[in-house]
Amino acid sequence: MSQVCMQQATDTKRLEHLWSGEFGVRYTDRNRQVNAETGNFHHSLCTQLGARRVLEVGCNIGLNLTELAGESHFEVWGVDLNGYAIAGAKRRLPNARFALASAYSLPFGDGAFDLTFTSGVLIHIPPHSIERVMTEIHRTSRKWICCCEYYSTEVIEVPYRGEKGALYKSDFGRLFFECFPSLKLVKKGFLAKETTGFDNLTFWIFEKG
Repeated sequence: MSQVCMQQATDTKRLEHLWSGEFGVRYTDRNRQVNAETGNFHHSLCTQLGARRVLEVGCNIGLNLTELAGESHFEVWGVDLNGYAIAGAKRRLPNARFALASAYSLPFGDGAFDLTFTSGVLIHIPPHSIERVMTEIHRTSRKWICCCEYYSTEVIEVPYRGEKGALYKSDFGRLFFECFPSLKLVKKGFLAKETTGFDNLTFWIFEKG
């Protein structure tokens, strides 16, 4: 393994350790608030697409799954690498299913879900590792993929709470197409902070070819 590859692997492990530990716990505690719009976008998305088995990668305490988990005809799953967040998700949404897992190695079979999605997660993956995560998202989706992230035409590192390499803006839609040219873009749009409950995000919805 080259020195560059070794450094990239070390950086990836450092960030996973960061998010699985106290840093991730503090993030969870800062982002507990549920507002009237929480979960509505993803509920509406699944309804429109006809997606019934749904996975959120990087779910934290499951805020985006709030509305979906309230209806029995949806089978709702979430994964996160922070055990504190997963415990909170299980308490909040007893009708959903949650697993402690890394986005780099999702514990599900190929095509296990109608829709696999992220929201504010790809921004925390270092650019040299993003293809690995996108591959897992693509692999576990039977038909639909959605990501809601900070957008930039170029990769830009954003200072984040004193940690280096912990947040990047990018054109995640373009990156998905570069990884998987057969994807079809169904819709791209903007979600205002008032809708997400977190921040202003750009979303991409893809159909697998």
